[in-house]
Amino acid sequence: MDFNIQYPEIYYRIHPSVVQCIMRYFSSYNALNQMPDEDQLSVMVDEVYSEVVREYPEINKDIKEQKSLIRTKYAQNRPYYGRKRLLKDIISIIIIGELMKRRRPPYYRPYYGPYYGY
Repeated sequence: MDFNIQYPEIYYRIHPSVVQCIMRYFSSYNALNQMPDEDQLSVMVDEVYSEVVREYPEINKDIKEQKSLIRTKYAQNRPYYGRKRLLKDIISIIIIGELMKRRRPPYYRPYYGPYYGY
């Protein structure tokens, strides 16, 4: 089986900023086992979002978000997920994934001794 998973390009643009943000907030070894509360997570997401938009301003350009749209009756009954909201959701998923990855203990394989074929 081939386990070389190709992530979308946006992941590779966001991931370095996420790692830097996590290292700023959780630089000590004891802090790596802590999980941020909702307020800390939203501050981290906002920081990463502003850094990504500063580096790649075209990400923030969404015509539908910038214009005031006349919404139909159907469109008013459901929430609008623009680029900004989706990008912030992706950033929060990556942050949570990185924090969970850091909390895992290292892989341990028990050693049962040499195998003699019986």
